[in-house]
Amino acid sequence: MLQRKMVVLIGIMVLFSMILSACTTVAPAAQPAAPAADAGEASWWQTAAQAAGCEGVTLRGVSESTPPTRFAAEVLAPAFEAASGIKVELEPTSWDEMYSKAINDMQAGT
Repeated sequence: MLQRKMVVLIGIMVLFSMILSACTTVAPAAQPAAPAADAGEASWWQTAAQAAGCEGVTLRGVSESTPPTRFAAEVLAPAFEAASGIKVELEPTSWDEMYSKAINDMQAGT
Protein backbone atom coordinates (compact mmCIF):
# COMPACT_ATOMS: atom_id res chain seq x y z
CA MET A 1 0.00 0.00 0.00
CA LEU A 2 2.82 2.40 0.89
CA GLN A 3 4.57 1.62 -2.37
CA ARG A 4 1.43 2.41 -4.38
CA LYS A 5 1.03 5.75 -2.57
CA MET A 6 4.66 6.60 -3.34
CA VAL A 7 4.18 5.85 -7.06
CA VAL A 8 1.01 7.97 -7.17
CA LEU A 9 2.77 10.81 -5.32
CA ILE A 10 5.73 10.76 -7.71
CA GLY A 11 3.37 10.66 -10.69
CA ILE A 12 1.46 13.69 -9.40
CA MET A 13 4.72 15.57 -8.80
CA VAL A 14 5.94 14.82 -12.33
CA LEU A 15 2.62 15.90 -13.82
CA PHE A 16 2.60 19.07 -11.72
CA SER A 17 6.16 19.96 -12.77
CA MET A 18 5.25 19.45 -16.44
CA ILE A 19 2.25 21.75 -16.09
CA LEU A 20 4.31 24.43 -14.35
CA SER A 21 7.08 24.27 -16.93
CA ALA A 22 4.52 24.76 -19.70
CA CYS A 23 3.40 28.00 -18.05
CA THR A 24 6.75 29.74 -18.45
CA THR A 25 7.24 32.35 -21.13
CA VAL A 26 9.91 31.92 -23.73
CA ALA A 27 12.02 34.98 -24.43
CA PRO A 28 12.61 35.65 -28.13
CA ALA A 29 16.08 34.79 -29.31
CA ALA A 30 18.22 37.88 -29.57
CA GLN A 31 19.99 38.50 -32.84
CA PRO A 32 23.75 38.36 -32.32
CA ALA A 33 25.48 41.66 -32.82
CA ALA A 34 28.30 41.86 -35.31
CA PRO A 35 31.62 41.72 -33.53
CA ALA A 36 33.16 45.15 -33.43
CA ALA A 37 36.82 45.13 -34.35
CA ASP A 38 38.76 47.99 -32.85
CA ALA A 39 41.22 49.98 -34.96
CA GLY A 40 44.26 48.20 -33.52
CA GLU A 41 42.88 44.77 -34.29
CA ALA A 42 41.79 45.77 -37.79
CA SER A 43 45.18 47.29 -38.60
CA TRP A 44 46.93 44.16 -37.30
CA TRP A 45 44.89 41.96 -39.65
CA GLN A 46 45.53 44.31 -42.58
CA THR A 47 49.26 44.42 -41.83
CA ALA A 48 49.40 40.62 -41.59
CA ALA A 49 47.44 40.21 -44.85
CA GLN A 50 49.74 42.66 -46.66
CA ALA A 51 52.88 40.98 -45.29
CA ALA A 52 51.64 37.57 -46.40
CA GLY A 53 50.66 38.86 -49.84
CA CYS A 54 47.01 38.00 -49.25
CA GLU A 55 45.39 41.27 -50.30
CA GLY A 56 42.82 40.65 -52.99
CA VAL A 57 42.66 36.94 -52.12
CA THR A 58 39.26 35.27 -51.92
CA LEU A 59 38.74 32.34 -49.56
CA ARG A 60 35.89 30.09 -50.66
CA GLY A 61 34.24 27.44 -48.53
CA VAL A 62 31.14 25.32 -48.34
CA SER A 63 29.58 23.96 -45.18
CA GLU A 64 26.39 22.31 -44.02
CA SER A 65 23.65 24.85 -43.38
CA THR A 66 23.57 25.02 -39.58
CA PRO A 67 23.16 28.01 -37.26
CA PRO A 68 26.93 28.25 -36.60
CA THR A 69 27.67 28.16 -40.34
CA ARG A 70 25.09 30.83 -41.10
CA PHE A 71 26.53 32.98 -38.29
CA ALA A 72 30.01 32.56 -39.74
CA ALA A 73 28.80 33.45 -43.25
CA GLU A 74 26.60 36.40 -42.24
CA VAL A 75 28.56 37.92 -39.33
CA LEU A 76 32.10 36.61 -38.98
CA ALA A 77 33.08 36.57 -42.67
CA PRO A 78 32.17 40.26 -43.25
CA ALA A 79 33.95 41.24 -40.02
CA PHE A 80 37.08 39.33 -41.08
CA GLU A 81 36.91 40.88 -44.55
CA ALA A 82 36.63 44.38 -43.07
CA ALA A 83 39.54 43.73 -40.71
CA SER A 84 41.90 41.99 -43.13
CA GLY A 85 40.92 42.91 -46.67
CA ILE A 86 40.67 39.19 -47.49
CA LYS A 87 37.32 38.31 -49.08
CA VAL A 88 35.50 35.28 -47.65
CA GLU A 89 32.76 33.44 -49.54
CA LEU A 90 31.17 30.79 -47.33
CA GLU A 91 28.26 28.92 -48.87
CA PRO A 92 25.86 27.22 -46.45
CA THR A 93 24.22 24.29 -48.24
CA SER A 94 22.59 20.92 -47.61
CA TRP A 95 24.70 17.94 -46.58
CA ASP A 96 24.24 16.17 -49.93
CA GLU A 97 25.23 19.24 -51.94
CA MET A 98 28.15 19.99 -49.63
CA TYR A 99 29.56 16.51 -50.05
CA SER A 100 29.18 16.43 -53.84
CA LYS A 101 30.63 19.96 -54.22
CA ALA A 102 33.68 19.02 -52.19
CA ILE A 103 34.24 15.83 -54.21
CA ASN A 104 33.77 17.67 -57.52
CA ASP A 105 36.20 20.42 -56.46
CA MET A 106 38.82 17.87 -55.44
CA GLN A 107 38.43 15.99 -58.72
CA ALA A 108 38.65 19.22 -60.74
CA GLY A 109 41.58 20.50 -58.69
CA THR A 110 39.83 23.76 -57.85
